[in-house]
Amino acid sequence: MARESIQALSALSRAAEVTSANLANVDTPGYRARRVHLEDGEGGEGVRVAPITLDSRPAADRPDHLEPAGGDPAASSVARPRSGVDVGREVVDLIRTQNAFAANAAQIRAWDQVTGLVVNLKA
Repeated sequence: MARESIQALSALSRAAEVTSANLANVDTPGYRARRVHLEDGEGGEGVRVAPITLDSRPAADRPDHLEPAGGDPAASSVARPRSGVDVGREVVDLIRTQNAFAANAAQIRAWDQVTGLVVNLKA
């Protein structure tokens, strides 16, 4: 039980790192967002990070890839980020990761409390 939660914390930490890197590169020309996919751990227990992939959607299909009116950046208040990072998606991913991390941390705390009670009863 605790082992699986610890594996999850490790995988979720990696997911948060990748999301942070995506957000840090939002203005980097040519940068393509990385995607973390989680998969079952060894023997179907726990969780681990599958190989990290690049966002496969073409830039024109990404909601953050907007062309200014007339091709002149000054002609419109709609800015066109220079990367393939969808800030909205990254924020949602970060919130999802944060909630999953908090749930697994709570499970580890509960396991620790139960283990402490058992040790105290045997002493």
